[in-house]
Amino acid sequence: MKALSVSLVLGFFLTLSRAAPLNSTYPMKMMMMGGDQDMDKPHPMDMKPYCPYGWTLYEHECFIFINSYKTWIEAEYYCMFVGGNLASVHSYEQNHFLQSLTEDGTNSFPLTWIGANDAVYMTAWLWSDGSKCDYQNWSRSYQMSQKNETERCLQTNYGLLKKWINAPCNKSLPFICGKMM
Repeated sequence: MKALSVSLVLGFFLTLSRAAPLNSTYPMKMMMMGGDQDMDKPHPMDMKPYCPYGWTLYEHECFIFINSYKTWIEAEYYCMFVGGNLASVHSYEQNHFLQSLTEDGTNSFPLTWIGANDAVYMTAWLWSDGSKCDYQNWSRSYQMSQKNETERCLQTNYGLLKKWINAPCNKSLPFICGKMM
C-alpha cells in the first residue's frame, strides 16, 4: 500500500513537471511547427488597448472626467472603485490632454482634482497611483502658498494659464480618474 502511495505521488509530480507553464513558449513552438491553424486571428500582442464606455484612451491609459463634486479623498476612493486612481500627469502633452477632458464646451475649464498630494511630507508631492513625479505645471502662486499646512492636495486648471496649485483636501471639486490598460 505504501509503495502504491509513493508511486501515485511520484507520478503526480512527474506529470506536473512535464506540464507547460502558463507563460511558456509552447504556443510559439506550435506556430513555428505549423501546428496552429488560426494564424490569421488576432493575437493578444496585436490587439490595441481599449477603454470602457465613457473613458478616453491616451497612450496606454484610460481617463475619465467626473463632473461630480467630491473631496480629494472621496474622489480617490471613487477612482479606486472603478479600477484606477486620480490621474497622474507625466508630460506637457498628457497635461494638455487631461485639461481638454475638463473643457465644458464653453471654453471653461473648472478647477479639477488630479492625483498628487503631499500628505506624507510637506512639499514632497506623490502621485496616488505610486508613479514617479517627473513632470510639474505649478502656478507661481504655489511658491507663495507652499507653507500652508492645510493645502495638501493638487488641483489643475488654476488661473488663465490653467496651472497646478495646492488646495485644501476637503474642498469639493470635479476630478479625473486614470487607469492603466
